[in-house]
Amino acid sequence: DLTDANSMPSRVMLVLQAVLFLSGILVQKAGLGDENLPGTLFVIVVLLGHTLVQRAVMSLLLRRITIHMLMGMVLVGALILHKFREAATVALVVSGSEWL
Repeated sequence: DLTDANSMPSRVMLVLQAVLFLSGILVQKAGLGDENLPGTLFVIVVLLGHTLVQRAVMSLLLRRITIHMLMGMVLVGALILHKFREAATVALVVSGSEWL
C-alpha cells in the first residue's frame, strides 16, 4: 500500500527516489550522457513522490493550509521555473520525512 509510509512498497519507492536523485547529481556534475538526462532523472524522482501531490490536493479541497500544500506549491513553482533538481529535492525530502 503506497499510502502508508511504513509499508515495504513505500520504502522501496523512497530508496529508488534517493538512488535516482544521486544518479542525477552525479551525471550532472560529471557531464555524462545527454544534457537532458539529469533533468529527466529529477522529474522521475518528483513523479515517484506522488503522495505529496495527493496530500496537497486534499488540503486544497478541504481548504486547509498544511505543510503538504505549501510544499506542493514549492514543487509546482520549481517545475514551472524548470528547476528540476530543486523540485526533486523537495519531493525526496518530503517523502523521507513521511517515512520518519
